[in-house]
Amino acid sequence: MESNLVNFTELQPLMDNWTAIVQVIEKQKVQVSRNGKRYQKLVFVDSQGQTAQALIYAGDIMFFRKYFEPYRRYYVSNARIQNVLPRYSTYPNECSWTIDNSTLVQEIDEVDPPLIPNVFNFADYDSVYQHIDTTDEIDLIGIAIHVHPKAIRGGTPTRDIILTDHMSHPMVLTLWGEHESEEGQDIADMIHTQPVVAALRVRVTSYHAMHLSTKFSSSILINPPIQQANDLRNWCSHNQEEITRFIAERTYGDRLKLLPVPDDDRVITISDLTAVVEARPYWIRGIPKLLDRSQKLWYHSCPHCYKYIRARPDCEITCTSCYQRIRLTPRCRLTVQISDMSGAITLDLSGDDAEQLLPFCISDIQKQEQQGNVQYATIADFIKQKNLVCLVKKSNTIHSSRSSEKYNAIVAHINNATAEENYVISKYITNYKATASTWAAAQEEHSKKNVTDMAENMAIEKVDSIMEGETQSKGVDQLSPSNTEDKKKKAAVAAAPMKLRVNPTKKHRT
Repeated sequence: MESNLVNFTELQPLMDNWTAIVQVIEKQKVQVSRNGKRYQKLVFVDSQGQTAQALIYAGDIMFFRKYFEPYRRYYVSNARIQNVLPRYSTYPNECSWTIDNSTLVQEIDEVDPPLIPNVFNFADYDSVYQHIDTTDEIDLIGIAIHVHPKAIRGGTPTRDIILTDHMSHPMVLTLWGEHESEEGQDIADMIHTQPVVAALRVRVTSYHAMHLSTKFSSSILINPPIQQANDLRNWCSHNQEEITRFIAERTYGDRLKLLPVPDDDRVITISDLTAVVEARPYWIRGIPKLLDRSQKLWYHSCPHCYKYIRARPDCEITCTSCYQRIRLTPRCRLTVQISDMSGAITLDLSGDDAEQLLPFCISDIQKQEQQGNVQYATIADFIKQKNLVCLVKKSNTIHSSRSSEKYNAIVAHINNATAEENYVISKYITNYKATASTWAAAQEEHSKKNVTDMAENMAIEKVDSIMEGETQSKGVDQLSPSNTEDKKKKAAVAAAPMKLRVNPTKKHRT
């Protein structure tokens, strides 16, 4: 057998008398094809880091039920080989094997399997937001630090797993169906050991700001033998106090921690947002303005999934979305216009993102409604003093009654704007169609003003020093208040060289 060993790259369709050492990366769930045929997909890797996918069909699935355990290595001989079309491949440059009961499979007897070569492309936690509510599938790895109890949603078992990376970024992974009953239960049984979990081909949703969610074709790897897992375990062992506090404070439930304020290079202008065709979430910054001073500022919702339900709040009901027994609670909602130097959009906010923009709590607003006197003017004045950094996505429905497209805020941070931002944005908040050149001119004007003021102050200090010397030499009587005009002229002359050093083309960051 040793003499016939080949690497995956040497295999060709119709090739005979070969043997390969395979290490199992994935053993996926049994699926049913469109023509009703049952099959199971396996993913192998060789020592060179080349991958291959294998398929087992129908009755052969049961025949090999005790083989191909994840991470173990096997000798596989003379499986049928064929090329894989790129749209069906899981990894680059794959070929497909068909394994049936005539294929020779023998397990390699070893205590611990070797490390799997680096074949994974795990996403960074701070880039996951880019995939929210898209059709993208991503791979993510993290330390499992907490497990929620099993829940039922629409008749399907689910379980939330709390992951974190080496930067203490939280992430919530929801396991559905068989992933919950198998891997979810395994993780729950060993959560005290804080296992490493690699989630492959999972979706990102805006449920509770940002959640990962498994699909039937997803794979959940527990403690995979890869270098990234070793690095995470090493970090975990040195940060137990931080992890304990992380769990106790339920940091993973804070939407502002799930989606923190991004770096400046991730924030785009509103005009760029409206120009993009791809339906993805983007970070923007701007000043809000209340739209429609007759809008209703709250609605009755499920306290768990936030679904809007028209029912009496004093009755216990079963939510038609998450199927939990609930009593409806009021939830804030708000429609604003958010503007920056380049444009404006209509933005819907809800929950805490909306309530933080109001000077009243929901119960106070409900009382004002009952009295027929909602204080919209006070609310509008309060809102326009804020500066927001928002992660937004285009709304599924666009109201024809408004000319601008509508967007939803996934999360909204109140940002403390710099003096320069407030100066420039306030100048164009009522004329948001200001061009980029106008924006640059405003920045330049503000920067010039700062430099000019500084130059004049320095010049006046210089004149004061000179006059102080003249006073000592000539006497106080010769420098009376009538000489103030002369003092200003001298200051202007002294400041002139400094003004000439202002670079009118220099861009200043806002």
